[in-house]
Amino acid sequence: MTQFESQQLVESDLIKAVDDGDVASVERGLLQGLDANCRDNFQNNHMSLLHSAAGFGHLAVAKVLLDNGADPHARDRFGYTPLIFAAAYGHLEITKVLLAKRADPNAKNIQGWTSLHRAAARGHRKIVMALLELGADVHAIANGHNGETFTPLSIARFHRRQEVIAVFTEEERKKELFDQGSR
Repeated sequence: MTQFESQQLVESDLIKAVDDGDVASVERGLLQGLDANCRDNFQNNHMSLLHSAAGFGHLAVAKVLLDNGADPHARDRFGYTPLIFAAAYGHLEITKVLLAKRADPNAKNIQGWTSLHRAAARGHRKIVMALLELGADVHAIANGHNGETFTPLSIARFHRRQEVIAVFTEEERKKELFDQGSR
C-alpha cells in the first residue's frame, strides 16, 4: 500500500466520523495531522468536511472543524457553501456559528441560490430571520429548472411557507417606515 492509499484510508475514517457526528474521532484525526479542509469526493461532489457537518446538523463537529482551520467559505462542485447546507436543512445553531465566522450570507451556488433562498424554500423562519439580520439579500435572483427565476420571497410563496412570507412582509414594512422617517 502506498503512502497516498494509506492517507486516503485515514481521511475516509475522518469523513465517516464527521458524517456520524463522532466528535472524539474527529478530534483524534485532526490531532494526527489530518486536514480539516479535506474533501469527500463521493459522487464527485467535492464536499468539505464542514459541508457534511453543516448538512447533518453536527454542531460540535462543525465547531471543532472551524477551530482547526476549516474554511467557512468552502464550495462544493455545485457552488454550495456550508452555510447554504445548514440553512437548507434547518440547522439554526450551525447557521449562527458559520455567520459568526463570517460566512457570506449572499454566497450563491451555480444556479444563484443563496442560503436565504434555501431557508425560505424549506420554511425555516428563524434561519431566515438570522440571515436577514446579517445582511442577506432579499432581492437575490436564483434560477429554477425550467428557466424561471426566484427571489427568496417568491420561492417562499411558491412553497406556501406562510411564516417565512410573514417575516419578509414585516422586513419590507420596517424598511418603508425607515424610508418615510428619513425623508
